[in-house]
Amino acid sequence: MIVCRDVAVSPPTKVAPTLTSTVWLRLAVVAGFGPYVVSGIRAEQVVVYGGLLLCIPFGGMFHGLGPRHLMVALAWTGFALYVVLNSIGVTVSENFFPGPLQAGVDNYVYPAAVLFMVGRWLAAGYTRQGALDRFCRIFVVLMMINGGLAVLGLAADLSPILAAFWGGEGLGGQSVAVLATGNGRLSGVFNQPVEAGAAH
Repeated sequence: MIVCRDVAVSPPTKVAPTLTSTVWLRLAVVAGFGPYVVSGIRAEQVVVYGGLLLCIPFGGMFHGLGPRHLMVALAWTGFALYVVLNSIGVTVSENFFPGPLQAGVDNYVYPAAVLFMVGRWLAAGYTRQGALDRFCRIFVVLMMINGGLAVLGLAADLSPILAAFWGGEGLGGQSVAVLATGNGRLSGVFNQPVEAGAAH
């Protein structure tokens, strides 16, 4: 066994996150609380899918993800293909029948898109812990604001303002949030009370 006492091993250098990745991360968190841009299209979808399309020419989407994440991406691709086949009228299984293409693809492609988005942040200098810390700091502040909106909803009808955030309609042409308000469940910008509960 040879020991080299005079050789100093320097720790690996850390690369500071780029300004673009920092702005993108912040924008992604804020967009999660954003309104519907047009009918059926949420602000978070625009940021996630649009950001990925912009970053494809620059590469680095898969950086820091590793083989396990690649396996997840391949699995999700298979699920997305299943949804596409199911939506065009091909009944793949007797238990599942054709449904809306946009909703089905978004349910399976969106998680993979978020995975690739995080990979791009890692390629731009973020560590996993650093990205999570930055995300949580912004998320907690936004949840406090949303909690304030929910409490304010006890004293005033905010549905004309919040309708842009609720989007989808439930029974009787009303959004789920409006119907939930009738039961005393106020969720702020979230349409589904379960979304607000999970976020809190």
